[in-house]
Amino acid sequence: MRSVIFENKGEIDVQAITTFGVNVKETDNPIGYFGTGLKYAIAVLLRKKCKVRISSVTDVYEFATEIGPVRGVDFNFVTMNGKRCGFTTDLGKNWKTWMAYRELHCNTIDEDGETKVKRWGKLKPKAGRTRIQVSGQKVMNAHVKREQFLLGDRNLIESGRRCDAYEGSTYGIFYRGIRIKELRSHPTVMRYDITSSVTLTEDRTARYEHELYFPIMELILRSDNKEFVEKALSAEKGTYEWDLDFHNATSDPSETFLAVVGELREKTKDVGLNMSLVVLHKDKVTDSMLPTESDVKLNDIQLAQLTKAKTFVHSVIGCNMYKFPIVVVKSLGKYGLGRAENGTIYIAVECFEQGTKRVAAALYEEFIHLEHEVADETLEQKWIYLQKILSLGEQLSGDPL
Repeated sequence: MRSVIFENKGEIDVQAITTFGVNVKETDNPIGYFGTGLKYAIAVLLRKKCKVRISSVTDVYEFATEIGPVRGVDFNFVTMNGKRCGFTTDLGKNWKTWMAYRELHCNTIDEDGETKVKRWGKLKPKAGRTRIQVSGQKVMNAHVKREQFLLGDRNLIESGRRCDAYEGSTYGIFYRGIRIKELRSHPTVMRYDITSSVTLTEDRTARYEHELYFPIMELILRSDNKEFVEKALSAEKGTYEWDLDFHNATSDPSETFLAVVGELREKTKDVGLNMSLVVLHKDKVTDSMLPTESDVKLNDIQLAQLTKAKTFVHSVIGCNMYKFPIVVVKSLGKYGLGRAENGTIYIAVECFEQGTKRVAAALYEEFIHLEHEVADETLEQKWIYLQKILSLGEQLSGDPL
C-alpha cells in the first residue's frame, strides 16, 4: 500500500497537534496555519477513510476515530495514540480530500521540506525531521491530480511586479504556487501566480477578489512581451481574461499592449472583442489617429473616382453608400487602405492610386463591417461575400437558385 509523506524540517511539538490557535512557523512569510490547518487536514483525511501517522525522531503518533455522544448525538472523535483529541471528524466539514492534501503540502513548503510517495509502513526515525504519512485511495488520487491545485513545474511566460504568468489553462488563480481561487465556469488561458500579499481564509482561499484581479490585469497591461499580451487579449469569450475590465485599470498600458489591441481591432473590427479594450484603445490611441473629417483635398480625378465607386457599390452591389459617412485621410498606417470605425468608413488617399476598382472594393468591405458587424477573415464575412456573388450570378442568368 502506497502513502504520501509530507516531510518537514524541525521537530513537531505535540501541542501543535492538539491545541487550537497555535502557529509557530519558522519562516518569515508562511502561507499556512500549521496548528489549525493540521487539525483540519487530519479530521478530513480520517473522514475520507485515510490512515494518518505523524512521526519524529522520538515519537510516533497514530490517528484514528472513536464514536462518542454529545447531547444525545454521536460524533466521530479524533484520537491520537488511543487518546481523544479536542475535535471530531466534522472539523472542516466542507473540505475535500485535495484541500487536506494542499494543507499538508503548504506546511511542507513553509518548513522547507518535500512531499514524496513511499510504501506505507513504520518510518525510520530521522533527526531534525517531522513526517506526516497518509495512505488511502482518495489521498493518492489527490496526489496524482495535484497539478489542478498546485502550480507545479511549468514554463514561466511573463513576470511582473505583483504577479507571474505560466503556461497552461486552468480553473483557478494561484498564490505562491497554491490554488487559492476556484473559477468554476471561466478558465484562464494561462496560470497566474500572485506574488504580492494576499489575505487568506483558514481554508486557504482568497478573502478579497481585488487582491487577485488587479495584479493580473496590471501584468497584462504593463507587459512589453508581445506574444504574452496577444495570448491574453486573444482569449475567447467565457474565459477569465476576456472578462477583465481593462478600461478601469489604475495602471497605464504599455506601447506593446496598445499596439496589440490595435491589431486585434483591425482584424476583428471590434466584433467579439472585450469592449473594455475597445474603449481603452479609443481613449489612448484611436481618437487621435482618425480625424472626424477629411484631412486631404481630393483633386478632380480623385473626386470622380470616389463618385463612380460610390455609385457602383450603391446601385450595382446594393449597399447604401449614404448610410455611413466616408472620410478620406492621408494614411491609415498599419490599418492599410480602409477602416471601419465609430460608424464611419475611412479610406486612405493611397487607395485612389490603385484605381477606382480598389476604391470601390474598400468602400464595399468597410460597409460590410459596419452594416453586419463582422470581423475580417471570419466565416460570417466570407458567407456575406459568397451570398453577394451568387445573387449577382442569379441576376446575370435570370434564373434564381
